[in-house]
Amino acid sequence: MPMSNRAASLLRLSRLALPLIVALAWIGAPAVSAQPTFCEDNGLVVMEFESAPLAGDWVFENSIPQHTGSGYYRWDGPDQFANPGQGILTFNIEITTPGNYKMSWRNYNFGPDAGEENDAWISMDGETWQKCFSAGIDQWTWHTLIDAPSDFQPNWTLAAGSHNLRFSGRSHNFHIDRVHLYLDTVVGPTNPAYPETDDCLWQDLGSALPGVSGNPVLTGTGTLVASTPVLLTLTNAAPFAFHAIYMGASAINLPFKGGVLVPAPDLFIGLFSTDASGTEAFPGTWPPGLPPGVQFFFQDWIIDAAGPLGFAASNGLKATQP
Repeated sequence: MPMSNRAASLLRLSRLALPLIVALAWIGAPAVSAQPTFCEDNGLVVMEFESAPLAGDWVFENSIPQHTGSGYYRWDGPDQFANPGQGILTFNIEITTPGNYKMSWRNYNFGPDAGEENDAWISMDGETWQKCFSAGIDQWTWHTLIDAPSDFQPNWTLAAGSHNLRFSGRSHNFHIDRVHLYLDTVVGPTNPAYPETDDCLWQDLGSALPGVSGNPVLTGTGTLVASTPVLLTLTNAAPFAFHAIYMGASAINLPFKGGVLVPAPDLFIGLFSTDASGTEAFPGTWPPGLPPGVQFFFQDWIIDAAGPLGFAASNGLKATQP
């Protein structure tokens, strides 16, 4: 079926009910890595190491007491002192608060030598692999240093947006429990009581355009597991206002009607009308068969005389298939 026919059939829907997402899948949205993605929260990213799918000679264990989460990973392969890139584990990260982020990992070394079985390779955003090591015997420790002419704590200046932190095996028998990335503003940044940062299933991308009620808000709820309920909800829009949803398989962030159009306009769905409180909800079921990592972008545009050009807009919203 040509794309124009698909779009026309969707325009005849009286309510969204999210068969639209199926249509977006037809567009051919590119599949990306199925590795976990974590959203930074107030300058902190907490990642349980076992959240990454096993690769290479990493093994899952939980026999050492006082680990966090469900367990930890141990490098069971041979030493890779001159051969980085073996057993790569990738953590995709979404940063909303830019700044200089330090990294600490919670690790364990059985000893008897604190300088043995105590390191792994790390790389941020595809940079050169670096040896990262720890010191401590028979205890969980946060000691984390880069091996360089002058040892220093790993840190990177990260802009807002997507990043990836990779680990690969180096020393046989090294144990890693969890990893924290944090700004200096975070209180107690290595407190193991911090919960794992939420996976970025639904992410607010900002760029709302205010109207008579202020910024309209578009939210999404649901696990994005095949055949489970999902709900898009528009709130804080003008009462009894016509509105429509732009949906796309990518974000373009282009100037539009005095604001910013976040999604690529692959589909334009409308018109709907808000209720007396400026609200409308769109329930549906998440479709099966979508490849892991596929992302969809949404934004609601509302006819609103208080907007700069007669329109208001919600924030952009991103949904990522787990």
